[in-house]
This record gives sequence, C-alpha cells and structure tokens, in this order.
Amino acid sequence: MKMRKKWLPILMVLILIANLFPVNQVVEASESHVLNLSNPNASQYTKELFAYLKGLGDDEILFGQQHAMDEGLTLSGEGNRVGSTESEVKNAVGDHPAIFGWDTNSLDGRERPGNAIDDVVLSQEQRTRNLADSMIAAHKLGGIVTLSMHPNNFVTGGSYGDTSGNVVREILPGGSKHDEFNQWLDNLVDLSHLVVDDNGEAIPIIFRPFHEQTGGWFWWGATTTTPEQYKAIFRYTVEYLHEHGNNNFLIAFSPGAGSAGDLERYLRTYPGDDYVDILGIDKYDEKNNAGSQAWINAMAADLSMMAQEAEARGKVSAFTEFGYSAEGMNQTGNNLEWWTTVLDGIMNHPDYPDAAKTSYMLTWANFGWPNNMFVPYKDINGDLGGDHELLPNFTEFFEDERTLFREQVAGVYGTGKQYEVAPHEPFMYLVSPTNGDRIVSSPLEFKARVVNGVDPSVTYSVDGGDEVHMELDGQYYQASWAPTAEYNESAVDVTVRYYEGDQLINEQTHRYYIFLSDVLIEELTFEDGIDGIKSNGTYPDDGVDFSLSPAQLNGKGMLELTVEGMPAEEWWQELKLELTQLDDVNLGLVNQLRLDGYVPVSAGEGSFNTVVQLPDNWDDKYEASVVLGSLDTVTIDGTDYYQYEATVNFPHAVDARTIAVSLVGVQLELDDPIYVERIQLLNSYVPAPEDPFLVDDFEGYMGDDALLDSAYGSNGDPITLSLTDEYKSNGGYGLRYDFTIGSSGYSGREINFGPVDWTGANAVSFWMKHDGHPGLHLTLQINIGGVAFEYYVDLDEAYEGIVELPLVDFAPAHWEGNQDAIVDQNRIGRVSSFAFYMGREDDANHEGTIYFDEIRAVDLEDAPEIPAVEDSGPAEPIVYDFEEELAGWVGPNASIKDGHLRVDISSGRNTEVKKTSGYDLSDYNYMVARVKVDASLSAKMFIKTGSDWSWSDSGEIALDNDGYTEMIFDISEIDTRENVQEIGFEFLGGELENDIEVLIDSIQIVNDLDDLISGEDTENPVDPEIPEEDMTKELENKIAELTKRIEELETMGIDIAELNRLLAELKAEVEALELNDDNLSAKVMELLTRIEALEAQLAEREDEQGVNVPEGEGSNDDQAGKTEDDQSGDAEENEATDGKGNPLPSTATALYNYLLIGALILIVGAGLALYSYKRKNA
Repeated sequence: MKMRKKWLPILMVLILIANLFPVNQVVEASESHVLNLSNPNASQYTKELFAYLKGLGDDEILFGQQHAMDEGLTLSGEGNRVGSTESEVKNAVGDHPAIFGWDTNSLDGRERPGNAIDDVVLSQEQRTRNLADSMIAAHKLGGIVTLSMHPNNFVTGGSYGDTSGNVVREILPGGSKHDEFNQWLDNLVDLSHLVVDDNGEAIPIIFRPFHEQTGGWFWWGATTTTPEQYKAIFRYTVEYLHEHGNNNFLIAFSPGAGSAGDLERYLRTYPGDDYVDILGIDKYDEKNNAGSQAWINAMAADLSMMAQEAEARGKVSAFTEFGYSAEGMNQTGNNLEWWTTVLDGIMNHPDYPDAAKTSYMLTWANFGWPNNMFVPYKDINGDLGGDHELLPNFTEFFEDERTLFREQVAGVYGTGKQYEVAPHEPFMYLVSPTNGDRIVSSPLEFKARVVNGVDPSVTYSVDGGDEVHMELDGQYYQASWAPTAEYNESAVDVTVRYYEGDQLINEQTHRYYIFLSDVLIEELTFEDGIDGIKSNGTYPDDGVDFSLSPAQLNGKGMLELTVEGMPAEEWWQELKLELTQLDDVNLGLVNQLRLDGYVPVSAGEGSFNTVVQLPDNWDDKYEASVVLGSLDTVTIDGTDYYQYEATVNFPHAVDARTIAVSLVGVQLELDDPIYVERIQLLNSYVPAPEDPFLVDDFEGYMGDDALLDSAYGSNGDPITLSLTDEYKSNGGYGLRYDFTIGSSGYSGREINFGPVDWTGANAVSFWMKHDGHPGLHLTLQINIGGVAFEYYVDLDEAYEGIVELPLVDFAPAHWEGNQDAIVDQNRIGRVSSFAFYMGREDDANHEGTIYFDEIRAVDLEDAPEIPAVEDSGPAEPIVYDFEEELAGWVGPNASIKDGHLRVDISSGRNTEVKKTSGYDLSDYNYMVARVKVDASLSAKMFIKTGSDWSWSDSGEIALDNDGYTEMIFDISEIDTRENVQEIGFEFLGGELENDIEVLIDSIQIVNDLDDLISGEDTENPVDPEIPEEDMTKELENKIAELTKRIEELETMGIDIAELNRLLAELKAEVEALELNDDNLSAKVMELLTRIEALEAQLAEREDEQGVNVPEGEGSNDDQAGKTEDDQSGDAEENEATDGKGNPLPSTATALYNYLLIGALILIVGAGLALYSYKRKNA
C-alpha cells in the first residue's frame, strides 16, 4: 500500500466526529472555471475529466495500459472478454491501471473485444456494442478510457501499414474515398453515443487520431502525407465528431518522438488549439540498452518541452505511449530497474523538472511473446514458469506514492464545479488542395472552411493577382481555377483570405506544383471556314493534285483534304499543311499538337502518321505513328470512316515562327476525301520516360527545396534536404544532405517509389562527396521483396566519386524477423523504398554535410549476379518431428516427451504454442500437424506475416481425445508469405474443466499434401512405439512421485483432485501395458487405498467445519447460479487484506464482515474528501 493511505483512517475519524454536531451550511456562489477545450459543447463529465487531468500535481502521474482488460497471459475467460473486470496489472500488483486503452481495431474486427467468434465475423453493430460495454466496465471500475486508431488503407484496402495510394488526399473532402472515410467515422459516432453510465451520461473518451505521424510506418505518416494534409484531415475528423454530437471526446495529439525537445518538429503538423485538448508523445526505449541515461534524458526533454507548451496553451500533457521497447520487454535479460528508472526520469529529472507535470503514461498491450509484452506478470495460474523478472521492480513502481492506479483515481466527476469553455476565435483554413500538393488535373477545386464566423467573405488570388470571391456551398467556400499554360511545370502560390466585413481575419498561402498533361493554348476549328491553314503541297508532287476546302460532315464544319494521283505503292505519301494565323500565340509555351479527323476506310489498314515541324527548322521532324486498322470506325452518310486522332510531342517551340503539320501515309489508297475536325496546340507536362532503375537524379523538383523535402520521409534526428547546383555528378541539380545525430542516435530520410522491378540489376550506384566524418557511418536501407536490406558505408576518409555496392552484399536489418533472407531473383522484382541513414559509434552529438546524385540500380560487369531461386521442383518439406529438440517452439512448460512437443493447456483461457523466426514460405501452401489431447477442445493454426505481423488462421479445428487429429491449414492465399514472422497454434481452452496436456507429434510445412513425409498413417494414426522397459521405468517414476504427493497430503491436507486425475491416467497406462507386473499393480492398489482413506478424512473435516456456517452464507446453492466471472469476483472480495497486504483473519460470523465493510466505506469516504480538498482550485 502507498504511504499516503496510512493516515486516511485518522482523517476519516475526525470527519465523523465533526459530523456528529449540527452545523449551519452556507452555500457559496459557484466559481466558474474557464477551460481551453476543443469542443465548445463539451459535456460536464468531459470538462471535469479535463480539469482533473490538468489539476494533477507534479508529484503524481496516472498509469495506463492498452487492452488492459482483455489481453494478457494471466487472464481467464475466452473469446472477446467483453466487459471483463480482470487485468494483467491487477493480477500482478493488486490494482488495475488508472487508464484503460483500446483501439479502433476493435471496431474493425481485428482486436478484442471485436474479434470474430468461431470464424464468424461480428456485425459492425455488435463490435461497437462490445467495445462500448468494455469501456463502460472500465469506467465503473473507476478508470479513464482512451481510444487510438489504426484504420486500414482506404484506397488499397491494405493494412494501416500500407502507405501507398496517397490516402489522406483521397479521404479529404473532394477525394475519391471521402464517403468511405465518413462511413468509418460514423462507427466512432455510434460508439460515443453508446458509452454512457447508469444515469445516461456520456462517459468521456480520450481519442488519439492519426498518431505517430512524424514517422513513415502509417499511411498518414510523413513519407506520404504533407503537414498541411495532416492538419486538414485532423481538423476534418474533429469537426465531424463534434458536429455529430460527440461531446464526450477529448482529443489527443501524439507525434512520434524525434530529436529530444525539438518543438519545431513537434508542432509541424499541429492542427491548432481549437482541435486539441491533450499534447502527447509516443516514445519507446530500446531492448538492447533499455534505461540508458541518454534515453532517459531524451524522454525527459520531450516531456518537459511538451508540458511547457501545454501549460502555455491551457492544455494537458501526457506520455501517450511508452514501453521497454517497441517490441516490448525481454523474457529474460532485462534491466531490472527499468520501471523505477523511467519514473524517476519523469518525476525527478534535474535538468527537466517540468517533465513531472505529465498527467499520465500509457504502455502497450500484453498481446503475448515474443514482441508484444509490455507489463510484467505474476504467475497466478502456475503455468508460466514463474513470475516475470521485472515484476519486483514494477511492484516498486506501483507502490511509489507518485504513481496513481485505479484506486487512487477519485474526485473526477460530480465535483459540482461550474466550467466554461474559452471562446474559439473565428478561423479559416484551406481544406483542399493542401500546401505542397502536386496538381495533375484541371481545374483545381478550392475548398475552404470557416469556423466561428459571423458574416464571412472568402476570396482567393493566384501569385498576388486579383482576389476572386468564393461561394459558400454547404460547409465549404468553393471556387474553381484552371491554370493556364504559363503556370504549367511551375510552382504557384494561391492565397485564400477570410474577411468579416472589411476586416481581414486570417489568410493562408499554399504552394502548388502544376503538372498538367494538356493545357489548351489554341484550337483551330472549321465551322466558319478554313482561314488559318494552308497547303504546302505533297510528296511526291509529280502528278499529284492536293487541295483544301471547307466541308460539312456529320453536321460539323470540317477541313476537307482532296488528293488525286497519289501512287498507292509509295512508302512516303505526305500531305503538307501549315498554320498561318499564330501571331498572337506564345509558341514558346507550345510543346504538343493534337489532330482529330476522319479517314475513309477505303484508304486501307496501313500507317497514316502525323508529323510536326517547327519552321524555319525543316530538318527536325516529330512524329506520332497511327495504324488505321487499329482505330474505331463510324459510318457517316453511307461511307465508313476511321475515327482518327494523333498527338505529337515536341520541344517548346521557342524559336518557331509557325507550326507545320503533315499527314504521311504508307502505301494507302488516298482517292477519297480526308476530313480534319480540329487541330489543338497545347502545353503539356510530359514526364521523363519511366526508368525503374532510377531512384533519384534530383532533376524533377523544379529546383524547389520544399517539393524535394516533401518527397522524403524523416526518421530520428533532423536532416535538412536541399538542392544544389554546385555539387553534383551531372544534370542541373544534386542533393545536399545536412545531418545531425543527437538524442535519437541516428537520422535518416526515406523515399517510397514502388514497388518497381530491378530485374537485370545487380548493384546500387550513386555519386557521393563528403569531407570525412570519423566515427560515423552511412547506412543504405532498401526494401526488397518485403524485407529491409542494409549496407554500411564507412565515412572516416573524405571522398568524392561514384559508389557501387553489389546487392548480394546487403543483409537484413537487425530488427527484421527473417535474418536468413537474401536478395534473390524473386525479391528483386519488388523494390519499394530507399533510405540513407546516418549512425554513430559513440554517444556524442554530430553534424555534417554529404552530397549525393544519380542514385540508381545498375548492372555491373564485375559484381556477382543476383542468385536465381532454384527451380528444384516442389519445395522440400519443413518438418519438426520433436525427436530430440524443441527447435525454437515455445509454449507453457514446453518439453520433449516421447518424440512429441508437450505443452500444458490451461482451462478457461486460450493458449498459444508458437515459433517466432523469419521464414520465406512463398513456395509452401500447407501447414499440417498431428496433435493428441487429453480432452476434447478446439484449436487454430495461425501465421503472422509482414512488418505489421498480420494474423491469418485456419479457423477452428475440433480436436478429439480418442487419438491423433490431423490439422491442415491452407496458406496458399496469404499475401507476403515470403516474410513470415511467426507460426503457431491457438488452443481454445475456454470450455475445458481442467488443465490438460497436449502432445504434438509433428508439424510439416509443404507445397502439396502429397509431399507429406511418408511413414505416418494419417488415416489411422498410431501412438509412437516406446520400449516396454522405458515405459515401465516411467511408470515407476510416476508412482514414486504420486507416493510423495500422498505423503504430503496426509501431513498438509492439500487438494486431491489432481491426484485422482493422475491416478486414473496411471491405472489406464498400467492396464494397457499387457505386462504381468504384479509388483506395479500392487503398488497402484496400495495408492488407491490410501487415497480413499484421505478422501474420507477430508469429507469428515468439511462436515465439521460446515456446522458453524450461518444459514444463507456461503452456501453452495448461492454459488451455483453464478458464472465463472462472478465467482472470480467473489474471490477477490473475500480476500480482504490489511494496509500492508496481509490477509485479515477469517471469521465465522457476519458481524466481522459488517465491521470490515464499514471500515472500507470510511476509508473510501476519507479518500474522496482528501482528493476533493486537493483539487478545490483545479
């Protein structure tokens, strides 16, 4: 118990004495407190929670855990554990966390309490109801509820780790997936309205949208989302929830940690005070050096910076995610003082005292080993091999007066205080397009949102030009703008201004990068004649008559081309035209011509090409080839025509005086008229020919550093990217890479571009220049075939020149699960990202500059070739036969027994047996196992793939206790089988009455079921043959063990249920031996006699004790109607302890129970009074 609780009874006695005397109560006028909340209509509960969090002193911090009530190794129950009142934390230290976290994965059916049941996906309504019930249960316990989010990719349908598709742009208003995003938000709306207490009051939820956006691992992260896009979608989400009556949300903003105390980076994506209530940060330690002073200092610097900023803005600060590492704690070999080291780093750091103002700290869920265990456990069920080694330190953390768990959360709601929300100032922001967007279609549709306006007026202007009014349409002020050719392939600044009357309230300027494929400059049509075009004759010209005339075809004005005498056998049949009225056209902007018309089918099916020349340059020709036979046809006035269209690209016609265009046939019959409907002159952005080998040559950024910066994501300490025309290998620009290495210990920038196919390349090449950086190294990281491969480049000596690195020398990153992966011909066809990281060999801070250019994949003559994937037929089966070793398989009390993997399965909960390692199972289609169980139950085989450990399973398979069951799991349709993180079994022990033993004879992974290793009769499986002498010796050992247990029973009175089960099993095995071993049988009969005597003795003792139990108390009838959870709760209530955790004496009368209850009520009352007093000025 914590020290503060020791004097609470004394205070309670004083309060009770005071209450014996009548007093005249004076009700003072309620003081109104002003809160800077995101929602002006926040509910009273929500205001009170915000005030409570803000009022926490700098000597106390709330502790929380994600999925505390429904994930953990020691939790009982099965399925989704909806409304559970258990937690791993309570089982470990005796109290629940103060903060209970969940995620929208539960709403989407990917996490408890929203998972599918028996492979049947729950309805959206049921998933939402389940999560609401669990949140309500946490509130009833006295906890505070949080919700994070991991929605799938709305564009591709992939996971939240799928960063392709420019998702944020597409879900913003006007985007192609905006409606789908709204439908997903409606699930949050529904949840909010369901999470209510018994009085119908909405329970507050701390909602943390789009977290860790400063990294590149989510689709809303920095590698794929600009800061303005992030702000826009964050604002839109908050507004949507508020507008739908969700007045019980507190909104948390939580970037991932970067360089310690970097406020500029922290606020780069900050959406504004009107959209945020809690300033948070996510920061995880590192397994290999957890609790280092460098990490503690960086953590404290971040929390201090955040607390100061929160105080200045009237907000709350919180440590929204933390942990021993991003992969959780180790099973063994941890820093045994990590928890208290972190606590002291927060609450008592000499350099960053404001870190102690952090309101709460939340760690992640105990999903299971090896990479998802964050809170130490107590082995309460006796099936985990003992308590986790960090439990003593976590207990010390719990007992520290500064940490607040569930029992210390008091005085939050029903304070009687009056709160007002500080008024929100009028504000306008541009929703779409957002700053830094690449514009590839026209016109642009501007959407601006005004909030808290009175009589708004909104305008836009382009590059400082005239202001144009925008019209209100629904919630948005909108306008369309079609960029003219002058703006194509350039950066354009658009300023949007918001006025109230004549007063400018605010303005925003966004820069857009225009890349339009067709901007019309001039169009020549022939409705009113054929002025503006002339004939320049034909080739050949001998004996050929060529004339132009106006005509009507299909009701439209046309230019008719009539040809007589053109030889049909000629290979170059040219009809020459020239445009004559282009004096007012800026030909310097023209780089494309488009011609539409009709060619009679009688001409034939050969080529009829369009050729452009730029007089007076008659030497260069630019051509578009068209095969008539490939075109669609149409019949007009009884004649069949090809619908002709040709587009010709050419250099900007800067020096041309006009444009000449020719139609050139190849052995065509040109006797019938040809018709031209229109000729268009355009400005077109024509991207360079796609080169899959090119990573970057830095020529495609218009010389704009902001555009370059937006293309690369950032990790670790700051790196500034800029274009340089001084240091480069060729072309116009190279890359200047200004790095720092500070608190993070590394820094890097990454570009995503794939997947692309590097087949044919065997190395990476780039130009590099630097002046030498001793003690530092450059790491190239390339994602190839779903695996991050790395190569270290030494930087000790100055260097300028080309660097060429064979791809076969790249190795998997240290954190990759598949450490045996190699770059082969299978993986090289899927390359998706490239990064430069800087690392150091010491703990000092560093900074410097490196120049890069022309980064590409190449085929080097002297580099080793990429190894082929051996085509040796079906892949050889992977077999685990457990004859001698576990081969990395783990599970409760896992061991080898008679050529089997033996594990214990606990009743009342699910148990995983698994092997964690990197696998490439791309050539395998089935997992098959032979399993034997003591009692019937169901199990699933599972596989986890990809960097997000995506779960797939076989569905439930029934296991009978009458022999072996063959389990078959078809994995052929699972994506990313080349990057398997984990395989295993989930045994569903919820229906078991007792713990059981499971024997796994073998596990095989095969390409085809016909490839299963022979020798196993899967139709009629038999037990493995064991020599009789070995079985006899084993039975003798069991008898000796049983005899010892019986002796203990006779002296200590321990439970005999397990002994009865073992004896039945032993007797069955003896009878099955078919041995004439009278000595063993005699020993068994002797044991049976002794057990029966003990049973009689215990029954007699139970009868004697039962006489003193008052009628109606503790009767079996009362317990019979309770569920397992109810009985578990009763057990917790009856285990009363004193202030030091010692058991209170058991009593036989109700009087002492009443006294105990009364004492507890007094203590609780005193606690409430104390907390109310401490927070009277909150």
